[in-house]
Amino acid sequence: MESTRPFILGTLALLAATAGTLSGCGASAPATGDEGDESALLEKPQLDLTDAQRRELVSKKATCPFVGTALALKKLVVYGTVENPFASIATGLGNVLAVGNAGGGDLGEGFKIVARANHHLSPAGEEAPNGMFSLSFPASKGAHAAHSFVLMGDPKSPSSGRLNADNLERLVGEKSAGGHAELAPNGTLVVRRSELGRFVARNVACDPNAVTASTKPFALATMLGKDIIDFNRRAFEVVTLKLEERDNSAAVTKLLEDMVQIAVSNNLVGSVGELGLLMTFLGPSPDSVVMSDGEPALAVRDITGIYAGEKRNGNYDPLTRRFPRNWETSPKTIVDLLKHSVHVLKSAATAHLSREYKDAANGAFPACPRTL
Repeated sequence: MESTRPFILGTLALLAATAGTLSGCGASAPATGDEGDESALLEKPQLDLTDAQRRELVSKKATCPFVGTALALKKLVVYGTVENPFASIATGLGNVLAVGNAGGGDLGEGFKIVARANHHLSPAGEEAPNGMFSLSFPASKGAHAAHSFVLMGDPKSPSSGRLNADNLERLVGEKSAGGHAELAPNGTLVVRRSELGRFVARNVACDPNAVTASTKPFALATMLGKDIIDFNRRAFEVVTLKLEERDNSAAVTKLLEDMVQIAVSNNLVGSVGELGLLMTFLGPSPDSVVMSDGEPALAVRDITGIYAGEKRNGNYDPLTRRFPRNWETSPKTIVDLLKHSVHVLKSAATAHLSREYKDAANGAFPACPRTL
């Protein structure tokens, strides 16, 4: 068992780097290495968005469930123009680091790496201002095959942002109706952590453009690819230091930035990251439950809240999107992210390797996402 510990911790560090790739909020490009300073940000005018403009931004551009919800809640300050918006990474009011660290955890460090690495360019190729990241996610570096198609259509199209309620239902609908939810002992409709992994496996099976270890050969016979072995020893050292609160932030950042490159070669791994992040962000919610067998599960109401919000006149209003009611007082950490992500990956890999969804899909699986 002891000999596998470095490999497991290497896997965990990789997942931290890949968190948030499902809807275009992941990391796959080299970091810019410069987070800017507050004085530079203060010189840039903030956008005073109307409700209609904010609704448009949340729906069509910020197709990451976490960033989009933060914008809906006005927790991120918007700069630039309506057509080409930006937000601060780590300085000034309303930055993404503060959103992730709300409640006293360090999850925002992961958000910072993702923003710097993946969104320093707009889809048109314009470099984000110093210390900022682009809020236009479709067609960005992080938009990839095998995403959920809930908040984005074609990952290569800059105009594909939208909410598809049918695709959301594929996740939060009851199992009897083709979804992944079930009733908890307390009567709450929930999605188990393992079902998040099965959701990823279904998306991979449905997408002919998806790349995984089973469709692209690797020297190392694992779901992660050969490059992971090069980082096992470093990952072991860095994660151990973090758990012992002796971590060097520069070392952690460098490791995650290096490992980020692996995710782009494996959509199964890349897509798992955001579901681990979903568990981390929603897990502390008072509406989350622990099932009778000890497995944690998220309330469908919380999942729907972060992706879609509440319905008004029969349609979801993106400005009603929300985080759990205790999100600003509950710490969320990178260690939590690692713990949840490795469980989601195990479930996703098992379902993927068993081909239970691939064989069912056969080019016309009825529960595959609608991509428009």
